Amino acid sequence: MRSATHVGFIRRIAINGMTLLPFACGQLFAQLGQHRWVALRYDSHRVLVYFQLLGGANNVVAEVQNNGGRLADPDTKVKIPIFELTPGQVGRLRGAIDGFPPRLGVSYILLLGHGQRAKATSTTLIGSIGGSNRYVGFLATVAAPDLLRFQSTGEQYYVLCDYFACGQAQWSNPSVAAGISHRVVPAAIQAQMRTILEKRLDRELPRILADPRTYSHAGPRTRTFWNPLDAALRAGKGRLMFKAQRVRIVDGVRYYVRAQWDVRGTPAFLLTVWMAPEPALHIVSVDSTSARTMRLPECGKSPPGINRTDELLNAVDLGKGRTGIVALKWSYEGFKVELWYYCDQGLLPAGAGFGDGG
Repeated sequence: MRSATHVGFIRRIAINGMTLLPFACGQLFAQLGQHRWVALRYDSHRVLVYFQLLGGANNVVAEVQNNGGRLADPDTKVKIPIFELTPGQVGRLRGAIDGFPPRLGVSYILLLGHGQRAKATSTTLIGSIGGSNRYVGFLATVAAPDLLRFQSTGEQYYVLCDYFACGQAQWSNPSVAAGISHRVVPAAIQAQMRTILEKRLDRELPRILADPRTYSHAGPRTRTFWNPLDAALRAGKGRLMFKAQRVRIVDGVRYYVRAQWDVRGTPAFLLTVWMAPEPALHIVSVDSTSARTMRLPECGKSPPGINRTDELLNAVDLGKGRTGIVALKWSYEGFKVELWYYCDQGLLPAGAGFGDGG
């Protein structure tokens, strides 16, 4: 189990209202199916795809771990160990997992972000173990004509699409260069964000402190630690710091902002916010759940900070007015890298991704 210092955020709804999305937003993604997966850069010419999380057949992958066959780790921020599956192990998994094994030599479309895409062909079947999770997947080699484009992208995480199931025409002409900018948000916009965030704290802090779930499991030590921090926040003595990303979605621009208020150097409140720039910069959705979970007794006197809030890794155009968001989400025992679909009312889970631990 990870230390309390690394407590991220107990598995949760990412954005307020996500499970209560308006019909129009839910309808938009109702027919997406399971033909998209999170892919990560494995090396200069290959990507790694976690095809499916295993259920009762996970003993086969555990056997792979015990018998060697481990491959090199991918060169990415977060990763879990991978092992090449032998023909015998593939045979034992065949029929136990829907759609497994995926055929080798099959071409897929790799969405790189910013309107860039590449062709990738499956080559090697793998098993992977992350904490209590067991996965099967494959390595895919990027086509030679697309290598320079792949190697030039600043991203490490992508979306892989089933070329035939998604439709060849859908990917022939990306309509919008959806992606995440790596440029610093202009100072004038950051100044506006600061004002908006400070006002939002005045609204979110009383709501979190009044929520009976916030301190429902807190003992005297937890309350003794948090009472002066909460009092300082109420008195306006918290110091705000934040990180902002400019995200191009298919119908405009959004800003994703992760905010932290310190009290005497200790993280005391966390907030993640989506903002839209027009007609004036304003909030479209808020998640203050992290402010409650950082107050859990398991965090002790080392509450998690801004680096344990959800981080965006890529944004891609999925066609037909849809934006996919690849996000890194921390939990108590590890992390998850998952694909989500963007709506202003909240993010809708796509059921694709991988993780280590809870």
